[in-house]
Amino acid sequence: MGYTVGTLYYLFGDLGQFRFHVCGRILDMHLEEIKQGLARRKNKLDYHIIKYIKLAQERPNLSEFMYTEKVGTLKQKPKWYMDKYQAHFSLFIETFNELIDDKKLALKAGNTIWATIQGMCMLLLTNKLPMLGVNSPESMIRHLVKNYLDGLKD
Repeated sequence: MGYTVGTLYYLFGDLGQFRFHVCGRILDMHLEEIKQGLARRKNKLDYHIIKYIKLAQERPNLSEFMYTEKVGTLKQKPKWYMDKYQAHFSLFIETFNELIDDKKLALKAGNTIWATIQGMCMLLLTNKLPMLGVNSPESMIRHLVKNYLDGLKD
């Protein structure tokens, strides 16, 4: 990386702040990738699912850094970091607003599926999916989403 530990502490103050900045850059990079491809997609929800799974598959170290390390308590998270995370979530929720008329229900569905994707990525990163007999995390999430959305129609 080319920096000494002392330089990192001088620039960021502590390891927690350094982690926020690294995670913030990962969030920026991933959000830009999603935005670039989203406009060209008919099925935006499926695209989101694929992009999050692909990030975990193709960049496991970055994903693991984001998902497995505590970056601090909610009180300690800088506003700029929370804004970056919220930008991801808001873009994801827009997909549900297109599918579900009731905005409150769209938010609840988005929260549920967002958490499911994050959990699936953790299972993928920790190599737990084969123990469940899952070959395709994408198809598993698609199945859940289809059943979830169909259940909302009843």
